Amino acid sequence: MPERPLSPAGGWWSGWGRAAVAALATAGLLGWCSSGRPGVSFVDFVGFADRARQLGDPLAWMHPLYPVGYPALLAAGREILGDVVLAGEVLGVLAGALLAGAVARSLGLGAALWILGSGTVLASGVLEGTDLPATALSVTALLLAA
Repeated sequence: MPERPLSPAGGWWSGWGRAAVAALATAGLLGWCSSGRPGVSFVDFVGFADRARQLGDPLAWMHPLYPVGYPALLAAGREILGDVVLAGEVLGVLAGALLAGAVARSLGLGAALWILGSGTVLASGVLEGTDLPATALSVTALLLAA
């Protein structure tokens, strides 16, 4: 398969340049939007936070319904940031940035702005939930594979 050119003009404004601009702008916007929101908004987060606290026990790594990935990210974030709720909020912001960056790289800045302007991404990006991280990882994998 022939390699796809980075952009018609080339240079730093290639797919990766657009991705970086979109990701940074999205992280800034979502971070700003989430800074004034107090407490936990996503009710399922309480269970994820409890599981993140219990990951020191080997049995907590096995759950019949929920994989360990999100609670493990929360536990790592808690170690770095000192607060599990803040870790969840940061994961939401980073997921939004990843999604916007991947879309901008593959489909252009207009598509990234469209994604960012959707209520779902804005609402999920300021919550400590699992929806946007799962969406961002799935869409990014598909766009990078295309």
